[in-house]
Amino acid sequence: MEKIRIGISSCLLGNEVRWDGGHALDRFMARTIGGFVDYLPVCPEVECGFGTPRDTFRLVGDPRRPRLEITRTGADHTARMETWARRRVEELGREKLCGFIFKSSSPSCGMECVKVYGARGVPRKAGEGIFARIFMECFPLTAARHENVLTHILGLFQRDLDGVEKRELLDVIRSYRKGLIPLVVPVTLLAHYARTHGPPCLEEQTYLNPHPAELRLRYHL
Repeated sequence: MEKIRIGISSCLLGNEVRWDGGHALDRFMARTIGGFVDYLPVCPEVECGFGTPRDTFRLVGDPRRPRLEITRTGADHTARMETWARRRVEELGREKLCGFIFKSSSPSCGMECVKVYGARGVPRKAGEGIFARIFMECFPLTAARHENVLTHILGLFQRDLDGVEKRELLDVIRSYRKGLIPLVVPVTLLAHYARTHGPPCLEEQTYLNPHPAELRLRYHL
C-alpha cells in the first residue's frame, strides 16, 4: 500500500525541538499512524531560526491577528514568523501533502483555542497559532467536495432504501456540511447501508473504507 504524505509538528515525533530542549512524543501518531504514512516534520520556531532551547513565546493582542512575543522580554517576532510561514507553506504546497497534524496549544502550531493574552495579562483561549493560521488559510477544508461525493454514493442505491433510512443518511450529510459532525460519521453510515443495499462495486471503494483496522480504535475519541 502506497503511503500518503502528511505534515506534522516535529515535536510530536519525539524530536527534541521544544523551547526547553524536550519533545512532545505522541506514540500513537509516531508509531501506529506512522506505519501507514510518510511524515514531513516541521518545527516553526527552529526553522525560523530561534533554535533550542529558547525563550518561550506567547500570543498577545487581538485574537483574530495576535502578535507573537517573547514572554520574558515582550520582543515582537510576528513579522519574522509570518514571513517564514508564508514561504514554508508555499514550499509545502509542492509536497502534495494529504493533511497536517498540528501540536495543540502552541503559539505557532495550535489550530484553535490557543491562549491569547490581553492588555491586563489575562489569557483567552481564542487564538490560532501563527503557522497553523497561515497554513489553513492557504489550504482550507474541503467539506463541499466531500458532500458531493457522499451524495453521489447515496444516489447509487437510494431507491433501495426506505424513507427512514434515506432521511437518516441525508440528515448526517447535512450535519457534516454544517460542521456539526466529523466526516467519519456519514462515511461509516453510508458504508453500512452500502453493504446491505449498494451495488457490488462499492465494496471495493477506498472512500468508504479509508483507514487500516488499527486506526479505527481511535474513532471513539
